[in-house]
Amino acid sequence: MPESISFIHAADLHLDSPFKGLQNIPEEIFQEIQESTFTTLDNLIEQAIIHKVDFLLLVGDLYDNDNQSLKAQVRLRNAFQKLKEYHIQVFLSYGNHDYLNERSLSVQFPSNVHMFTSEKVSYFPFNKNKETLAHIYGFSYESRAVHDSKVLDYQRKNEQIPYHIGLLHGSITTNTEHDMYAPFHIEELKNTHMDYWALGHIHKREVLSDAPPIIYPGNIQGRHRKEIGEKGCFFVEMNEFEVQKQFIPLESIRFEQVELDLSGVEFLHNIESLVLQSLPQLKNPGLIELIIKLSEQQYESWERSRIEEWIDIINEITITQSPWIYIYRTSIQIPKRLEFEENSPFFAMINKQIEEVPIQPIVDELYQNKQARKYINTLSESEIEEIKQEADQFLQDVFRRG
Repeated sequence: MPESISFIHAADLHLDSPFKGLQNIPEEIFQEIQESTFTTLDNLIEQAIIHKVDFLLLVGDLYDNDNQSLKAQVRLRNAFQKLKEYHIQVFLSYGNHDYLNERSLSVQFPSNVHMFTSEKVSYFPFNKNKETLAHIYGFSYESRAVHDSKVLDYQRKNEQIPYHIGLLHGSITTNTEHDMYAPFHIEELKNTHMDYWALGHIHKREVLSDAPPIIYPGNIQGRHRKEIGEKGCFFVEMNEFEVQKQFIPLESIRFEQVELDLSGVEFLHNIESLVLQSLPQLKNPGLIELIIKLSEQQYESWERSRIEEWIDIINEITITQSPWIYIYRTSIQIPKRLEFEENSPFFAMINKQIEEVPIQPIVDELYQNKQARKYINTLSESEIEEIKQEADQFLQDVFRRG
């Protein structure tokens, strides 16, 4: 009977993420937010040591962009060095955010690290007690996008080896929410007869199959309003008969979304106690997007600026707690009038324009201006979505007020 193995599967670390859109947060916590991807990396390494795993799998997008900061590379090298002290191996691949180029790999990793350095699928053996127990298969991106399927290139090399594990940074073909890279069908992965598929690229945790396990662990640290809830990795134990898996939360700062219905509240000053009661009890610091639902009468009589003043007062309270909580974004929802409904051709046309007209060409003139270019970054997907939502709300406000 072959010896059992254990490992941690993580992906999408996005080290040194700039946290665009959060620059207006108070400096005392913004520095902690900027450091959060590194703090979460430390949490990942600690869990690998606590669980005494044989190896760690990292499936793409270790860094936030292809121009990898020296800080991120050194912190990752130091983390791997710590794993080496506990005889833990590392198998890693690079994805669409940190694809290999002439600027990559400027820091040398310790000998326990095994990197896939080509877009051609290859494998590394994992040896334990002088016996080869597993083959780890994978590839790395050599450019920003890999549009071809790689699944057929994953071939078990030796049937005498007990365990075969595939690393794949890519997209299931039915996913329409993300860029389609290295696409695959679930049945295709099953037909390769791998014992475990360690996926990356999608930041939402999802188990696509249990037999064999085909798993997206999600990213290890939320970075914006769409990456809410627990973020972390999977601890996996594998023997000849079964695979046991356990999700382990790692995030050092939690993004959450809170909806609060104030439509029945008479006085604006009641918002303080109601908001405080609605905030979640978290083990880690939390960044909260607060969605307030108001009646049309409240919306017309309560000034938005006054609501924001109350939120500032609430933040002064919660930012001093341990762990701290900060409401970084407040959205107001009100019932749409009939003329705003989708059955109105006029507003249906406006909604269609908001959804379909690209934002980037409209703001390109700003990026061509030398002075403006110093202060602006390329818009992320989440920032473009926020612009669209704000445009929709602005148009509603204009038409409500005649």
